Order: sequence, then C-alpha cells, then structure tokens
Amino acid sequence: MRINIHKFLSLVRTRPFDTSTADGRSRERFRRGAISTIVTVAAKCVQTMTMLISIPITLHYLDLERFGLLSSIMSLGLISTFADLGLSLGLINTVAAASGRNDEQLIKESVASAFYMLLGVTCLLGISFVFAYPWIPWGRLFNLATPMAIFEAGPSMAMFLICTMISIPLQVTPRVQLGLQNSYLNGVFDATGYIIGLITLVMAVRYHLSLSFIVLAGSIGPVIALSGNTMLLFHNGLPSISNFRCSAAKSMISKGLMFLVIQAAILSLFSMDNIIIAQVLSPSHVSEFSVTIKLCSVVFLIFGVGFAPVWPALGEAMARGDTAWVTRTVTRTLMLAAIIAICAAGLVYGCGVGVICSWTSGVIVPSQRLITSVAILIVVGGVAGVWQIILNGMGCVAFHAKCSVILLPVAIVSKMWLIHHCGVAGVALGSAIAYVICILIPGAWIFWNMESEQRRMRESRVSGGDTSVTEA
Repeated sequence: MRINIHKFLSLVRTRPFDTSTADGRSRERFRRGAISTIVTVAAKCVQTMTMLISIPITLHYLDLERFGLLSSIMSLGLISTFADLGLSLGLINTVAAASGRNDEQLIKESVASAFYMLLGVTCLLGISFVFAYPWIPWGRLFNLATPMAIFEAGPSMAMFLICTMISIPLQVTPRVQLGLQNSYLNGVFDATGYIIGLITLVMAVRYHLSLSFIVLAGSIGPVIALSGNTMLLFHNGLPSISNFRCSAAKSMISKGLMFLVIQAAILSLFSMDNIIIAQVLSPSHVSEFSVTIKLCSVVFLIFGVGFAPVWPALGEAMARGDTAWVTRTVTRTLMLAAIIAICAAGLVYGCGVGVICSWTSGVIVPSQRLITSVAILIVVGGVAGVWQIILNGMGCVAFHAKCSVILLPVAIVSKMWLIHHCGVAGVALGSAIAYVICILIPGAWIFWNMESEQRRMRESRVSGGDTSVTEA
C-alpha cells in the first residue's frame, strides 16, 4: 500500500473543500479527519508524557498496596461513559446523520434532549451514592490488608465518583464535536486538562497529601477539559430546554440502550482485570500488571484517537448514500490498523521489559510471558477496536451490541482459566481471545455480506442498463 504523503498534507488546510460533489465531500471528510487526527494524537502524546511522569512519582510516593488501590480506582474511569446509559455515544450517530442531511434543528433537539436526560441521570446517581456510601466495605472490596490503605479506600473512591458524576452531562460536548467532525477541539482541551492534572499531582505529592488527593489529581483534568469545551460549544448558553423533544429522547434512549450493552462489555473487559488479579492472586500482582498494561493502553489510545474520525465520516457518508466511499475507506482503514498494530507489538515485545524497568527504576520487573501476552493483545485488540469504530459508523449498532453480549462471558471464562495456568499474563490473553471470537470474526462476516450486497446491486444496475439498450 503506497502512502502519498504529499496528498495527505494537501488535505491539511483551514479552507474547506466544495461539498457539492462526491469528490469534494470525500476530500472534506479526509480533511477534517486529518486535522482531527493530528491535533488529537498530539493531545494523546501530552497524555502519554504526563502518564510517564506521573506513574514513577506516585509509585515512589505510595507503597505497592496503595499504588495498587490507586490503579484499581483509576481503572474505573470508563464508568463516566457507562453511567450515561449510552446516550452520549448515540448522539454521535444522530449528529453525524443530521449533518449529512443538513438538518440543524434535529441537531439542536438531539443535543438538548441528551443533555437534560444526562443531567437527570447524574442527580439520581449522586443521591444513590450518598445513601450507599456508608454501607459499602471498601477495604474488603479491594482486598486490602494495611490499615492506611483500608482507611483511605472510601474517601479516595468518593473523590473519584464525585469527579465522574460532574463529567457525565458534560460528555455531550465532545460527542457533538466528534459528530460534526470537529474533534480537533476536543484534543486542544484534553491536552490542557492533562497538564493541569499533572501539576495537581506534583503539588499533592509535594505537600504529602492523602491518596484521595492523588485520585483528585488524576480525575480533575478531564473535568476541566470538558468544562472548557462546553463553554466554547455553548458560548451563548447551555442547550435550551425548549428544544427538548420526547420523540428525540425516545430515539436516543433506544440507541443508547444498544450502546449501553457495548459500553458494559468494554468497561467490564478491562476494568475488572485488576479486581480479578487482586482476588485470585494478590494486590501486589496488580502493580505489575497495571504498569505493564500501560504499554497496551498507549497503543489503544493512539488507535482510538487516530481512527475516531472515521466514525462520523462513515455515518455522514452513509446518510448521503456514498456507499462506494464507505467500502474503500473501511478496507484502507483496516489495512492501516493491522500494519500499525503489528509494528507496535514488535516494539513492545523487544523493548517492553527494559522500558518498564527503566520507567519504574527497577521497582517493577515484568516477566517476558506478560510482555508477550500484552504484545498479542496489542495486535488483536488494536484491530478489533478499529472494527468497533467501523461498525458504529456504518450504523451496525444493533449487530455490535449482539456481539458484545457474548464478549463479556467469553472474556471472563478465558481470563479465569488462563490466570490459573499462565499467571497474570493470562488476563491479557483472555482479552485477546474474547476479541477474536466476538469482534473480529463477526466483523469480517458482516463486512463481507455488505460488500456482496453492493456487488449484486452493481451487477443488477449493469444488467438493467444492458436490457434497456437491447430493448431500444
């Protein structure tokens, strides 16, 4: 596959292309995608740098058990997208399709309906947490042993959940920007939030604050980024409640429930890893796994931000009926994803142990078996993640949800069996097996069916044209 760098750079410009033609629309999609990818990848580089700096700081400041507790709490970060009941993700498809039909009123109604529904969800979650907090044995939940870790578990979890609940209604903003193919704005605000979070962490360590403030430092950055992005998008005020429509709310709830299934599977697939390790092995093994899996997380972050613009572009193209562009884009996207994943996995396999040892100053030395399992997960999970973006963009949300239903049980069975035979490395291998069975194989099947259907339609049009000529 030849990569024309000059052609790619020609797309990076501030002036949009003419969208009155199919070629112009194609160029405009790639232009927005290229700009969004460059800015967002830069933002994720900032996130990676802050993570590389913050982990050694916290690892040396905390003991292994408290660091494992911190890792377990922060691994629940996806709960903010899970708690919105899938409404914000459903908003991406709605906004992208409405943009393809130039329906601005539908965008306003969908945004207002999603925002006020999420605001209601936040209020309900806040009230539920206040009543449930005193009754939850936080120390037992995280399998803690030392008195300090047990004492700090509850307040730390409370700090994390407060920041999470604040961010739930604000999740509307980055989804709207993504649906409008303006996700480069998300990258600008995200980078600012990461830097502020790192500064907060350094201050918390400098003044020897408790674990709850360390959790605050890791959670406050996204809240600040979402707040700034929201003020920019809604500079004339928050979405008007007069644009709330019951019909739009029902439609988004229907889509949201399907995304909720998908989110639940993804959230459980990775967020349960640290808990499984802590219960089956010990919290000290959580530290080894959570630090090593960061190598995988970095690659997944790059995949997520690099290929995220494909989602709204496919949705807008499907709304306009540009199916030929969709087929070409899906094929090229998957080929590029496979190449990047294999290269990244090779680097992790060859240099992973040395990187982790240098990163943690020898405190954590991962086994080669764990590094190998992470490299395998990078290849499988990277391509599977791109498949999930493609399925959502093509509107195959119901099919994606059905695949996700079996993803979680397959992953749990695989991880629980492999962790007893392969140790902590079995958790990563279990995720890879689940991805192959539940995402890669079904994704290839549905794309093959879509391509076959398009081929039959083209042949039907050609045969119809030949018949018309013969009759004439």
